Amino acid sequence: MNAPWCLGVLAGGFSRRMGRDKAGIRVHGRTLLEHAAGRYAREGVQVLVGTRPGGPGAASPYQACLDLLPGEGPLSSLAALLDAAGAPWLFALPVDLPLLPADIAERMLVRSEGARAVHLQVGQDPQPFPMLLRTDAVETARRLLLAGERRAMSLLEALAARRLAFDEVCPEEDPGTAFLNVNTPEDLERLRLLLPS
Repeated sequence: MNAPWCLGVLAGGFSRRMGRDKAGIRVHGRTLLEHAAGRYAREGVQVLVGTRPGGPGAASPYQACLDLLPGEGPLSSLAALLDAAGAPWLFALPVDLPLLPADIAERMLVRSEGARAVHLQVGQDPQPFPMLLRTDAVETARRLLLAGERRAMSLLEALAARRLAFDEVCPEEDPGTAFLNVNTPEDLERLRLLLPS
């Protein structure tokens, strides 16, 4: 039976603060891209990697989806991922969010009825990622991109996304840990300490 969702990992950024592509960074023997695929995708779930031409993930075992406008932000990658998705839903997140609950896609999916997009909020702060998108939103993503939009949040707004409180979806999780964004060498050291080896 085909899964109702596929995983889209955004890995095409230039990682200027880290100084190297984050997708290939190894933590406890696995790259961050391998970690994302292993943590968030179940058996039978299609794994897609949004990347720029020649960028990280292009030579990985996962299906590479080239950003529609390379170097132009996450919306460019989301449009490519939506276009390649082979399931009704796309669960999308950047490669540098490695500590969300492993079943976060399922937790969001069970709260998605009647919505075209779902994302989370921590306290008063809406989080663009992770996001769950109906894959028929691909034309909306393309239209926004061609109109000059670059932000992931602009797609969520256009789809009137349902916003879920993280502390209700994942009451047992510390959001400060779950939303660790690995942007700098210091963040990477923190991840190495938090992630079981």
